[in-house]
Amino acid sequence: MTATTLSHTWSPFSPLLFARDIDHDLDFDDDLDEFDDPRPKPPRRWLTFILIILLAGGIWYVMTEPELRSSVMQMVATVRGALDSLTEDPVPQPEPKVQPPVPQVPPVPAFHEGQQVAVALREGRQARFRLRNAAEGEQVGALVKTGDSLTVLDGSLIKKRWVYFVQTQSGDSGWIKGTYLQSMP
Repeated sequence: MTATTLSHTWSPFSPLLFARDIDHDLDFDDDLDEFDDPRPKPPRRWLTFILIILLAGGIWYVMTEPELRSSVMQMVATVRGALDSLTEDPVPQPEPKVQPPVPQVPPVPAFHEGQQVAVALREGRQARFRLRNAAEGEQVGALVKTGDSLTVLDGSLIKKRWVYFVQTQSGDSGWIKGTYLQSMP
């Protein structure tokens, strides 16, 4: 650094002015590196925690005081009533007429125990059917054909349809759907 005087006449009462040469090697970015942190500041968790504790304490205090609790409940009811009145429709809608449900009556069996029945024609054609060993129709049994005479021994309602336990003239027995049977005169 060199000290130079400015063009000024010197007097004992005027201050001396010195000038400095420019320093070209200054690096102004070194001091700013500590402020260039790209990460955001961490949230103030302790402040949030304290606010939650104060809120919980305030709610507890209001709920333990009967007078405060009743006044708070009145205010809540007033606000809720005001909000409900804003959302109500000005024109009431007619309620749809709901008919009471019709009680489910199980279908009446077409045949009774001991009745003589015959295997019916299906779609105007002769047909053969296998009797089932179980009412649900899981296993197959004896073979019957259209026109065979059967005796009804029992009936069961399965999935809103009647199935009948029948016996053939030869003594074989099994279950058959009621739609495959017709009454004999």
